[in-house]
Amino acid sequence: MSGLGRIKRGALWVIGGVLFTAATYGIAASNGGGVYLVASGAIVFGLIDMLIGTFAYSLEPRSRSTVRHPEPAAWTGRKPTPPPADKSPLVSQRQSDSASIETLGPNETKWRALLEYDEDIRAAADLLKRYGDKWLIRLGRAFFDLEQSKSYLPNIVAKLQRDAEHERATADEWKSQFKRLHDGSSPTEVSLNILWQAHSGGYAVNVQPSGTITAGKPGRGTTYLRSNEDIQRFANET
Repeated sequence: MSGLGRIKRGALWVIGGVLFTAATYGIAASNGGGVYLVASGAIVFGLIDMLIGTFAYSLEPRSRSTVRHPEPAAWTGRKPTPPPADKSPLVSQRQSDSASIETLGPNETKWRALLEYDEDIRAAADLLKRYGDKWLIRLGRAFFDLEQSKSYLPNIVAKLQRDAEHERATADEWKSQFKRLHDGSSPTEVSLNILWQAHSGGYAVNVQPSGTITAGKPGRGTTYLRSNEDIQRFANET
């Protein structure tokens, strides 16, 4: 339950306890005196619940209209330029950086609509789409996990940007081992991305002193890649 919910629930307990006490006191007074009940348990419980709720509420992100959130430097709140009608920032062709294994399940259709028509969502997506489609999917997953509250968007974007930059640095370091292929050519950026995707997908990718690259996976055998053309064929076959 949210902090505000606990405050409301506690207030109801306090009000109920006070009313019950007042009612029993009124009955006793109307009979010329007697015993009346004090609902101290309900009142104390309500007060404690309200205190806990107030503390929890103070830690929860507010909407941008009332609280200034820590935002990534690139977050400008600008109105994004709509994309062409036949394109969406979400995955339209399942193809790169392992996005095909990450989905939003039943929320995917709704997420596509939000990316297309909601300015705040599109602004957040614009900051992440340069890292690849899977980061847009992770943005959507976090958005739905946090009950579709836009107040969390700046923090979600900031964390995903950090994660994406870390992954990019890791990938660049891993790719640096491939300097020259067996046929004497240098691996293209496309080839390096294919090898990284294979590595991320569970393939054991290694380079031999001759420049031949091996890519193996249990149940699929080992493929020997000696040129950029071989790497492209490997991508098409897997």
